[in-house]
Amino acid sequence: SGSGILSSMTKSDGFVVIEENKEGVGAGEKVEVVVWG
Repeated sequence: SGSGILSSMTKSDGFVVIEENKEGVGAGEKVEVVVWG
């Protein structure tokens, strides 16, 4: 749910950016990480 996602984000140190329409990320695949500053 939307509120569950927001709750998880408030407890995180940042988030991972993946391409639009991509279903997931493979093991060892490089991703962009945005850390809350």
